[in-house]
Amino acid sequence: MKFVRSFLGICFLFVSLGWIWGCYEKGSREEKFFAYSFGESEVYILHTNDMHGQVRPLVFRRGDRRELFGGWEYLYSCIRRFRREHSSGGEVVFLVDGGDIFQGTPEGNLTRGRMMVDLMNLAGYDAVALGNHEFDYGQGVVESLDRVADFPFVCANIFKKESDSRPFYARPYVILERRGIRVAFLGWITPMVPILVQRSGIEGLRFSSDFSILQRLVDEVRRRGVHLVVLLSHSGYRADVELARRVSGIDVIIGGHSHTLLRRSRMVGKTVIVQVGSRGRYLGRVRFSLRGGRVVERDYSVFSITPKWGKSSEVRELVERYSPEIEKVMSAYVGESRVFLSRRSERGSSILGNFLCDAMRELAGVEVAFQNRFGIRADLPKGRITFREVYQVAPFDNTLVVMELTGEQILRILSRSLHQRACLDVSGLVCYYRSSSRGRGGNRITRVYIQGKPLERRRLYRVVTNSFVAEGGDGYRTFREGRNRRNTYLDHREALRRYIRKRSPIEYKFEQRFREE
Repeated sequence: MKFVRSFLGICFLFVSLGWIWGCYEKGSREEKFFAYSFGESEVYILHTNDMHGQVRPLVFRRGDRRELFGGWEYLYSCIRRFRREHSSGGEVVFLVDGGDIFQGTPEGNLTRGRMMVDLMNLAGYDAVALGNHEFDYGQGVVESLDRVADFPFVCANIFKKESDSRPFYARPYVILERRGIRVAFLGWITPMVPILVQRSGIEGLRFSSDFSILQRLVDEVRRRGVHLVVLLSHSGYRADVELARRVSGIDVIIGGHSHTLLRRSRMVGKTVIVQVGSRGRYLGRVRFSLRGGRVVERDYSVFSITPKWGKSSEVRELVERYSPEIEKVMSAYVGESRVFLSRRSERGSSILGNFLCDAMRELAGVEVAFQNRFGIRADLPKGRITFREVYQVAPFDNTLVVMELTGEQILRILSRSLHQRACLDVSGLVCYYRSSSRGRGGNRITRVYIQGKPLERRRLYRVVTNSFVAEGGDGYRTFREGRNRRNTYLDHREALRRYIRKRSPIEYKFEQRFREE
């Protein structure tokens, strides 16, 4: 009997050693053995959002100093360093993005996003959310990008109209496994896409706001045994907070859309919310420590992307394949400015918005011009101006649309502008209002002057706006009621270019066109 017990013990020892040796021989089994037997794992999720085609570094001037932020060479070098550091110790590393990857620069727009996808393939992105600007050139562009991407686009709340099926490029989630750690990446997009994108770009699609869709998917991936649930959300920070309150089981929401820089993560219940501004100026890193398959510790860091990370010959070679023709167009001289024209304003008009609206009104030969503030994407610098600067101010391929509106309709448009974040800049009119002490929603228009004369409610006025707003974009549906509509097919970028040339060197003074009484 003693002999039998010894024999069985020796057999058990050899079987155990053989199983362990087999784990070493086959990498994935070895990784699972260590992950589950020792029960401790470190998972790092690197993330970006709202890249908007920013391949080149952004230049900021502080007095006489010139500082560079962002740029794909520096971003790629940063990503590569973190991958090398974390992977060498056996940690798990993922790289993801929160959407709006290409719209906004010549490199992004003129290649219809292909350059950005090539760069993201080079960097090894694992999953990317769909953003509203992915649809600016229509679904055909999204489909073509999906075919060349080495990563999946994820989005759970895009459906074909009158159907519960999703387009093939919108996967509700993907589950990725590394070293025995299974992570689910789900996607979500703002349901406001129909007022953010021209109708032709999303024809046949609907965008759901039903959080129960997401809850069912989170429950589904949990049943499939994932260790972490990550939501890539292109909804904006405030929407992400509400989403975290309404949907349980999400470990981290990696956000986008609102361009919010969260230097510290926000905890809502058991969900971490993070976001890193826009245009690749920052890289975020979320760390999870797992023990026995459960999260026991988490932290979050944000890293500025600057020249300190070093350049990359791989990125430079890839960009140079696209660059010659782009640079030839973008380096063309347009004019000079003796003042800095900013698109920002605490309240009311912005100096760059005024300048652009003046350009639109002059080119169209009308009485009033309207431009949505969110459509002005960069400031116009002091000094030499090339077509690249013009392009970055007005990157969307919107055209000027002329129409007739009554004074009553103009009042409705101005009232909406005073009551929402998506405000308008104007030319040809001055609007006076009173702000109620009751706060939000309390602004009341008292009088409006058009071309120096009081607005007449029944009179027809000739106005111009861009084609996005003309279709009711940013919620300005009153423009759809305009009479005698005519698309000039002149883009507002061309209006700006011509106006700069005519007025160069620019000496332009700010005028407040929304005046509080």
